Amino acid sequence: WNGNFFTSETLAALGVTVVLGPHAPTAPCSTADTHSFTVIHTNGIHTVNVSFCRCRSPETPRPLQLLRAGIYPATVLDPQSGATF
Repeated sequence: WNGNFFTSETLAALGVTVVLGPHAPTAPCSTADTHSFTVIHTNGIHTVNVSFCRCRSPETPRPLQLLRAGIYPATVLDPQSGATF
C-alpha cells in the first residue's frame, strides 16, 4: 500500500525463501546456497529465493532437491526456474 493503492511486489523482495534439503524449516542448512528463482504456479509467476542444501557428501543435485519439493525444474543444468506440480 503506497497510500493510494496496492502496488505489486515480488515474494523475494518480501523475504520469502524456499528452503530445500532434509532440514527442518527452523534449522536450515548452514552451507546453503541461495539464489533467485522463478516459479510458475497455478496463481501466477513468482520470483522467490531458493536455498539449496550443500551439506551432504556427495551433494544432492539441485534438480533432485527441487523435485522433492514439488517443483519441476526447467532444466537439469543449473536450474533457475521451474513449475509446481
